[in-house]
Amino acid sequence: MTSSPHTSSGIEFQFELSANLVLGTGPVPLVLEFSRDDAAMVFDAHAPGLDHVTVATVVDALVEPDLAKTLPDVLRKIAVVELDVSGAPGGDFELLCAVRIELSGHHLLMRIGVGRTGGRAHLSGRLVLDGDPPLELEVHFGGDSSQTRFAASLLNANVDIRALVASVSKDLAEPIPQGLELKNALLRFAYESGEKDDDAKYLAAVDLGASVGMDWSELPLIGNAMPGDEGVSVDGLQLHFSNISIDAKEAQGWSALFPQTDLGSFLPTSGISSGVQLASGLRMGNRRLDLTLPLGGDTDDTHDAEAEDAKGEDPFFSLGPLDIDGVGLALRDSRVWVTFNATLSGGGLHMGLDGLGLGFKLDDLEHPALALDGISLAYSNPAVTISGDLLREVDPDGSERFAGAALLKTKPLTLSAVGAYEEIDGHTSLFLYAVLDRPIGGPPYFFVTGLAAGVGYNRRLIPPTIDQIEDFPLVAAAMRGKGDNSAEGGQKMLADLRTFLPASEDDGFIAVGVRFTTFEIIESFALVTVGFGHKLEGRLLGVSTLETPPKSPTTPPLARIRIGLIADIEPDALLIDGRVLDGSFLFSPDCKLSGGFAFYSWFAGKHSGDFVLTVGGFHPEFEAPDHYPNVSRIRLNWQVTPELSLKGSYYYGLTGAAVMAGGNLSAVYRSGSFKAWFRANANFIAVWEPFAYDAKIEVTVGASYTFESFGLSKSFEGEVSAKLHIWGPEFAVHAEVDIGIKTFVIEHNGHGPVSAPLGWTDFSQKFLPKSEQVCSIVLKSGLLRTVSPNGATDSGEDIWVVSAKDLCLSIESAIPASRVANLQSWIEPEGHDLTFAHMGIRPMGKSNRDVESDLTVMITQPSSGNFVLRDIRKRVPLALWGAPQAGRPAANDPRYLDGALCGVELRSAKVQDPDATASLDGHLLSERVKTHAVNPNWAPRDMTQSAELASGTRREMTELSADLLHAFDLGVASDT
Repeated sequence: MTSSPHTSSGIEFQFELSANLVLGTGPVPLVLEFSRDDAAMVFDAHAPGLDHVTVATVVDALVEPDLAKTLPDVLRKIAVVELDVSGAPGGDFELLCAVRIELSGHHLLMRIGVGRTGGRAHLSGRLVLDGDPPLELEVHFGGDSSQTRFAASLLNANVDIRALVASVSKDLAEPIPQGLELKNALLRFAYESGEKDDDAKYLAAVDLGASVGMDWSELPLIGNAMPGDEGVSVDGLQLHFSNISIDAKEAQGWSALFPQTDLGSFLPTSGISSGVQLASGLRMGNRRLDLTLPLGGDTDDTHDAEAEDAKGEDPFFSLGPLDIDGVGLALRDSRVWVTFNATLSGGGLHMGLDGLGLGFKLDDLEHPALALDGISLAYSNPAVTISGDLLREVDPDGSERFAGAALLKTKPLTLSAVGAYEEIDGHTSLFLYAVLDRPIGGPPYFFVTGLAAGVGYNRRLIPPTIDQIEDFPLVAAAMRGKGDNSAEGGQKMLADLRTFLPASEDDGFIAVGVRFTTFEIIESFALVTVGFGHKLEGRLLGVSTLETPPKSPTTPPLARIRIGLIADIEPDALLIDGRVLDGSFLFSPDCKLSGGFAFYSWFAGKHSGDFVLTVGGFHPEFEAPDHYPNVSRIRLNWQVTPELSLKGSYYYGLTGAAVMAGGNLSAVYRSGSFKAWFRANANFIAVWEPFAYDAKIEVTVGASYTFESFGLSKSFEGEVSAKLHIWGPEFAVHAEVDIGIKTFVIEHNGHGPVSAPLGWTDFSQKFLPKSEQVCSIVLKSGLLRTVSPNGATDSGEDIWVVSAKDLCLSIESAIPASRVANLQSWIEPEGHDLTFAHMGIRPMGKSNRDVESDLTVMITQPSSGNFVLRDIRKRVPLALWGAPQAGRPAANDPRYLDGALCGVELRSAKVQDPDATASLDGHLLSERVKTHAVNPNWAPRDMTQSAELASGTRREMTELSADLLHAFDLGVASDT
């Protein structure tokens, strides 16, 4: 025994005593601390190391035998692992036992308090579940000493479901997905002891006690047709885990262990199964369903549990136009989902709502989410049948859309359609594209076999490249044989729609297409699209297939050429790209064709006046500008027989400066040790006036043979080639013939007369329009109306009535001008330079020193400063308006002359202030005024003379009024 006296006020002494307490079968080390203060003596006893000592034994030895007899039977066999006793001798005391509850190899810690306060004994307990921090539940003991069960609960618990289940059973927790959390929940636990630890039963429930309503009107696409938020809600959401299954009758007994609360019963009235499961109640009108969902398996799986009550009824529940014939519970994406098998009906149209559900996170019930995976359409009557599917797609950023296809059938026709719907920033985005697959008729060269039309709202059409044209969904949907009704085909179609037709606010498009045949030989589809919104775009897409002879069940085709074409109509250019599509051949399907073609023309911008037409590309020595198309050669590849193969490539090009053509062809024959070959290539280019040309042709023929004898081999090879180079004028030729052992050369450099320059008459007839068409005047703006002289309507000489405010005239000349000459004083130039110093006439051999071309604009107007003039500059071909060229033309010579002065633009310089009165010449008011002498001696006037004077005055006033109206552009002047 040790003691420590204290001298501080209020404490007289304190000491500590060590002893052995006999409990059960053996002594237990016990440490007692005694102290006395002004009030009373108190003690505290602590036994840290007990073994196989039960709660009943401790109470019987340290408290009183009668109290030990009243303990519930569930505590009698539970081992105490730690003991604390405190109180006053002969007075109130408190005994705290830390006990361990065994559960199939796992154990829980519970703290039990037994004591006496004011002469009354009491029993309490706290169940501790592992966690961070640990959860302490209040234990409820029954009043019956034979009770083998106890219950525990904790209100407003924040629970990680996986960790909670693991605190009782790691095996049960293993399949539960990570990240499922509950906040402010009611946690309840019940336990029943058995003869052995393995016989113990337990079950736990986490009750959210919240209700989640379903607002159908928030569903995408069909929300307006849904019945709103009436009559459907989810409540009584619980998580259960247990090592036993409990039926409906047993559930009532277990629930009776707990005090009645507002959060519902401990267990569903239908009972639970062993393991871990979610349970929920679903209210529909005056009906309630209990739904359960076992948790386990792959965490990526979706687990569904359909309500038994919902089976076998058609429909199970109706709410307005909505019929529900099945309900289930699912867990995916860390959300609990209540799913419905539902149909929305009206006017004979039935829409199956695939994947309709209400989802919510367990820790955030205030923000539920609605889901709809797809919509199936069905309508049928004796005249028409409609079927289709719209599938929901969700992007990684959470945005979603519905896209799919539909089919409309009547007796005379079949109409197929594709479409998509979504919302962006609160705005609806959709498109619909329909194809009519039915012969319409027409002349043999344009026999219509189908039509297509589409429209997009808040939707942008991204054009395909020439390589993508066959797979472009609006083309593929309209072409025969391109449909793919498989699941993979449907997914590809949705991906293509997402790629080429994305949602885009304030954009839109329209599309019109026609499928037709030409003499049953060519089958074509042409689609015109116009995109508008942020940018105005016009485009023509086309696919054509030529097959000859026409389709026959007995005669194979001699050729099939498939062409894809895209024409872009831009503000400053027309761009046409084409490609030979896969499946094209000549003579045999083994003779495959490929390659491309293009036509580009620029009518504004920095490339204005330029154009190019090419099939298969350009001359090898021609350096195409960056804005020219990059086109692959037209190629032929044919394995004629196992021994003979043919290959070739071809091109043709036309630009503003030159024309070119060429290609190559090779043939190889192999048979055993023998090989023979043939190669030919040609390239030709010609430039315009003055005409010049250059052609190169090469042909090679060869053969080889390999002898093998006694393990040795010897090859013999021979080759003959010929090269021809022609150019002019003057005509010149260089030829080489190589026979292997000798090369023969033939040359001729022409010394004949060079082509003489053209005279003006020849030049104007060949290159210029008619004289009355050389200059043109176009009214660009300001036209109010036209007036035909003398009331004629077909004279062709209508008079323009224009607005002075908006008047703008464009005056252009087919002949570039070297200057704008003889400007009148009332025409004010907008710029200082109205000249062009580089103009010549190449076909006439004239340089800029020899050419003067004046553009004169005359305006008959007795005023000044009323017009502003601006020059119009364009690109013109050097072959016409450049200086004479020195030397022989080459493929990459410059082709255009930039900045040529080709006209002027004339517009009003000043707009009259609308608040000011325009000036009017005084003579219009004064020239017809007549002066009459005043007779001071008044006398009655002769009435006959007065009538004549009045008649003359009225005529003069009428003429004057007409002239005034004409001066103000309000009428026609009088003839006098």
